[in-house]
Amino acid sequence: YPKAFFNYVIRNQLVGDGGSIGYEGHSAVYMPKYVAEAYRNLIQNNTDFANYLFSTSNYFKAFDVPEVIDYHAKVNDTEVVNYVKSLFPGRTLPAHTFTPPWCNEWREDGVGNNCADIKSEVIQYDQGALQQMIFNNRLNMTISFWGADGLRDYVSRKMALNSSLIFKYWEPTSFVFNILNQLDRVVFPPYSQTCYANNTNSLTGQGSVDCDFPPSPLIKLVSKKIEQSKGNNVFADMNTLLRLGKIQEAEEVRLLMLNQNYDDFDSACILLKDIITNKTFLPWIQSTYDPPTYKTWEMSDSMYIGLYIISSFSVFTIVAVMCLYMAYHMHPLLKAISTTFSMITLFGLLMVAIGSFFLISDNPSMAQCNLQFWFPCLGWTMALCSLGAKTYRIYKIFHGDLKEPVNLKDERLLKLALIPFSLMIMILVIWTLVKPPKPMTSTHEHNNTITTYHFCSFQYEFFYTVVGLMGALVVVTTKMAYDAREAPNRFNEAKELGLSMYTAVFSGLIGIPVIVYLQSQNIFAVFYLTIALLECVPAVMISVFLFALRLEHAISGREVKSVFPIRHQSNIPVEKKETYVPSSKQMAMVASLETSKADMRSAPHSRKNTNQGLTPGLTNRGFSRRETGGGLSNTNCSGPSNSTHGSGNGSASIGGVSSRREPTGDRVIVEMEQSPYTNNHLVPRI
Repeated sequence: YPKAFFNYVIRNQLVGDGGSIGYEGHSAVYMPKYVAEAYRNLIQNNTDFANYLFSTSNYFKAFDVPEVIDYHAKVNDTEVVNYVKSLFPGRTLPAHTFTPPWCNEWREDGVGNNCADIKSEVIQYDQGALQQMIFNNRLNMTISFWGADGLRDYVSRKMALNSSLIFKYWEPTSFVFNILNQLDRVVFPPYSQTCYANNTNSLTGQGSVDCDFPPSPLIKLVSKKIEQSKGNNVFADMNTLLRLGKIQEAEEVRLLMLNQNYDDFDSACILLKDIITNKTFLPWIQSTYDPPTYKTWEMSDSMYIGLYIISSFSVFTIVAVMCLYMAYHMHPLLKAISTTFSMITLFGLLMVAIGSFFLISDNPSMAQCNLQFWFPCLGWTMALCSLGAKTYRIYKIFHGDLKEPVNLKDERLLKLALIPFSLMIMILVIWTLVKPPKPMTSTHEHNNTITTYHFCSFQYEFFYTVVGLMGALVVVTTKMAYDAREAPNRFNEAKELGLSMYTAVFSGLIGIPVIVYLQSQNIFAVFYLTIALLECVPAVMISVFLFALRLEHAISGREVKSVFPIRHQSNIPVEKKETYVPSSKQMAMVASLETSKADMRSAPHSRKNTNQGLTPGLTNRGFSRRETGGGLSNTNCSGPSNSTHGSGNGSASIGGVSSRREPTGDRVIVEMEQSPYTNNHLVPRI
């Protein structure tokens, strides 16, 4: 079956070569033995030639004798053909034919036939070989193809009638073995590799084949799983058994002859039972298989405790920072970095730490798998958006172009921060709907122990999309912090942000490849521990980097000036000198300040209560008097003030440094005022 062999063994590789079965098979052309006796009767006037023809009746040269050709060609086979067709209604019989140029096309009634017809099974079997043998030896023969089952019925019917017959078939088969003692094989020139060197498989006879069919080694076909089994594998001994097993042709012929009424499958079963009964198989058996031990991976108690400690410590640390921040949020150093956005940042880091608790499971559910990604992704995005929003405000004030009024209120910045946060939510929703993270199992064999692991599987395409969005937020925030690095230190978080962003980027660059590698190698104990550390450690470190130093000074009550001196913004048009020498006009302004300050001390009822005292303004020269709480006042950053104490011009106040706009233009007015945080030294008033 060359087509089946090609499809199953060569192209699709569904089965493999299990080694030789022990003997060879071959195709052959056969004639019933009674045909030889009929040849003797064909020559009536030459006894010697008749005897010679009888003795060489199975030699292919006999078909050169006109009487022999007439004997086979002129027979009326109409009754036999109709009988076979009745057994296969709807099938075209014969399915194919071959007629060389010197022969007439074969007719079943024998009329006009000048060549003997060879009945064959399927045209693909030994494709083109018989056609080339006829063409190259110029035999007076044609071929008709009836299918394997149709040919068997055709041969059986013809032999029952003792009618002339020539047919091609394959052996060993039970069909041939059942009638083998009644057949003669037609002899052609012996097979040689030279003869088949240019076998074209042509159905029209072109090619080099002019000899007998080649022997075909019979092989055992086994499944690929058995063929590839080696070492301590459950199929390895079966593979050895099949490769060592051999069957002698004589033994198979004997059994088939004894069981002529069985089909091929039953005959094979009979042969196998005979092998088992006679214990022929004993030399083929090897018992080397050592059954493996099966177990399911579970987290150890120490690992449970370790993960709980890491997660709990992270949550406790971040909650402690949040509580301390809220307790001292009115301190100038904490107000300067925006309470609203600082708390949002801490809440995002808290979500990251809480997400690590969903890792503590050796058999996660569908919900746990999704929460393992939702909490850290939303938490990191929330923290980065918040840091980016307040960094943007410092960037716009101290580095941006303030020619036009800019709305820098918390409400406006929160709307800007919601854009990337909403994008992250959209990505996570699509991820969950299309290819959600889900529980999977994986097996790993080591030292003859097969371990089953339960873990969460996810699509790397969505994962890298999430990482890319957070990476973009890190880059943008870091760039703005760097550009605003010359802002007064009380508002400048460039150094803290730099350390935080470095921690986040370093954790991602190192952690993500490590996680992917550990999962691919089924090292799940280290896998879960690594994820927990990558979530918790950066979250804790960032909360410490951003707030620890400011909280320490707020708790200790030390003066702001000792750690956070106010610096000039490098791009503000202020004369930079070691010692600032005011002009006579500025001195007059200062004198006015002192007078106003004295008036306010004597009339405390006219002063507004604030957290850090008041910041005096200029009153008798058209300037406003405003009070600040040491933090960034957003009330007038975007336009005219609504305060009854304001000048009606766009202005912003940051601690002891204040700014306003003239109503007639876009100039930034730089003035001098006293600061409660600089030992009453004069500082520029912007």
